[in-house]
Amino acid sequence: MSMYLKLYRNFSSHYASFQERFSSKYAKEAFIGAVVLAVLAVGYFLNTKYIESREERAFVALSEVIESFTQAQQETQSMDPVKDHEKIQLAWSDAQAFLDALHKEHMSSYLAPYFLVFKSQIVLEKDHNLEEAMGILDEALLQMPKNSEMTSLFQLKRIKMGFDSDKSDVQKQALEDLITMSQDAKNPSFQEALYLLGLYYVHAGEIEKSQEVFKHLAESADKETFLVSPWVKQAQEKLSLAQPARVE
Repeated sequence: MSMYLKLYRNFSSHYASFQERFSSKYAKEAFIGAVVLAVLAVGYFLNTKYIESREERAFVALSEVIESFTQAQQETQSMDPVKDHEKIQLAWSDAQAFLDALHKEHMSSYLAPYFLVFKSQIVLEKDHNLEEAMGILDEALLQMPKNSEMTSLFQLKRIKMGFDSDKSDVQKQALEDLITMSQDAKNPSFQEALYLLGLYYVHAGEIEKSQEVFKHLAESADKETFLVSPWVKQAQEKLSLAQPARVE
């Protein structure tokens, strides 16, 4: 007996049972409604299982990308940038080709943007192309969930890359983004952003501004936690160093 014939007989049997339990006027509608609900429930279950399986495979693939990246990094660290240029290029090209293949395979995964994060770093290591690396990281950030710790971490990385640019407009945008992040107390990287802003003002020679930022950071410390944030601790150290020595 074919699968379709079995399915038809099962539906016919259930429909007859419905007719006995409900008035004939509404038996068909009630039965169809029950079938739709059952199909939706099964579909939801299968979709959930599919997503779990997809994300598990993507996680394994991302782990392999991280391993490949780490291996290439270790191989090239001891190489001479001039004498071993071809070897360095080959090591990073292999890592990038491997990453691209896995990223293409798992583009529908929630982890897809994190493949791009490593691609951005490979471009920096391989070609020292800051502009291209920033573009790839921007693409990754657009795909990440808003207000998550990981997203915030890579947003801060993107800001730091902007400061390394030789273009004044990119540096200006990086400063604006850093100020915006440092004003958002709900941002997971809020305190680190404040500390970096304080350092920026120190290097810019705006000492008064830097002290205001470090003071704000020190005051943002959570009084109820036992461990002090490393950024708060460093801000407190900066403030203590700026205070004039006491005369005995």
